[in-house]
Amino acid sequence: MRGCQAQSAEAWEELADELAKENDQERMRVLAAEMKAQTQAAEMKAQTQEMKVQMLEEKMKAVTKDLAAIKGELTARAMLQRAVGKIRQEDSVFGSTSSILHGLSNHSGDMANFLIRSVQECTPPGTIPGVFLKDIFKQLSGQVHYPRWYGPGIRASRSLNAAQICVLQKLAQQEGFLLITDDDEDDSEDI
Repeated sequence: MRGCQAQSAEAWEELADELAKENDQERMRVLAAEMKAQTQAAEMKAQTQEMKVQMLEEKMKAVTKDLAAIKGELTARAMLQRAVGKIRQEDSVFGSTSSILHGLSNHSGDMANFLIRSVQECTPPGTIPGVFLKDIFKQLSGQVHYPRWYGPGIRASRSLNAAQICVLQKLAQQEGFLLITDDDEDDSEDI
């Protein structure tokens, strides 16, 4: 009889072990489902945050553009100065706009590389980007009166040559603006 009781006790223990395993497996399934739900919720929250950041960045760009328009600073010359300002920030350099443009090849930031590439794409081989951009800046600085900016694009002088306009168009596009040449507007002032 004790043998039967021992077998019965073993059977009960096995049954209890199986039930415990099934219970553990069920708990694991429930925990896995909860973890999956929490992961999905976290991913949705992260996507929402990314969308908010993108919206804020777009609003910031619009505000910056509006502020520049209000100040009347979106001339081709001012746009070139803004690019040099970015070079100053990227490379932590000081100096006048002309000196930074002249030594452009000594800088390694994104804006310096962009300007160098733009000059290389718009001018004949052998053109020195820093000298070319310094000449554009000098020419734009020599024009005394600048009309206030009224949008939608940045005006470029008729006195600029095709290569100079090409470089300024690339810069304007990089900054999210449209460069308007005065070819089709006879009564507008040059800048």
